[in-house]
Amino acid sequence: MTMRNRCVALTAALVAIAGSALPATAQSHKVELTPFVGYMFGGEVNVWNGSMSISDDMNYGVVLDFVLNRNTELEASYTRMDTELVYDEWRVGKRPIYSTSVNFWQFGGQYRFNPTATVRPFFSGTLGFTYYGVGDRLDDDAPQLSSETFFSMVFGGGVKIFPSQRIGIRLAGHLYSTILSSGSGFWCGTGGCGVGLSGWGFWQGDVQAGLTIAM
Repeated sequence: MTMRNRCVALTAALVAIAGSALPATAQSHKVELTPFVGYMFGGEVNVWNGSMSISDDMNYGVVLDFVLNRNTELEASYTRMDTELVYDEWRVGKRPIYSTSVNFWQFGGQYRFNPTATVRPFFSGTLGFTYYGVGDRLDDDAPQLSSETFFSMVFGGGVKIFPSQRIGIRLAGHLYSTILSSGSGFWCGTGGCGVGLSGWGFWQGDVQAGLTIAM
């Protein structure tokens, strides 16, 4: 069984346990820990001779929320996606050129509604960094690229369902914006890459399901 399948199976089992718990009656916890799995939609950015895109694939990670008061929380999260970087070069066509990891480290806040109810909608906004990790070369003619880190922001929303006081289910969706410098290289290495950017931002989205453990 692959790591992704293990994550899915574990989350499904934990969600089943949460669903069989007794209804919540009050809230006294200060921290919420949520491991999750999801599906991320890859973005695309124009380069001078075509475009670069990231293939859609599963993602996984963890969210840590610190309760400040009735309606607000501090939030820290890590999200990872293992996928492929695809180069759509004019006159050549589209081809995967590198295995790639996309990593988001984010810090910010969350506003929640009905914090003591069983069903608790929320929305969040965070700032942080995106690390694009370049892996194995998949095409012998691929340009030379290197791993890079960029500033990013994430906007999200969803619902937490607490059938018990300490265990809940977190369903969420997010919009990710990674800020790339206009006119700069896209993961360019010392040997050059010839794929200078013509745009500013790289947009991605996802949906997630996770198990929330309140402490």
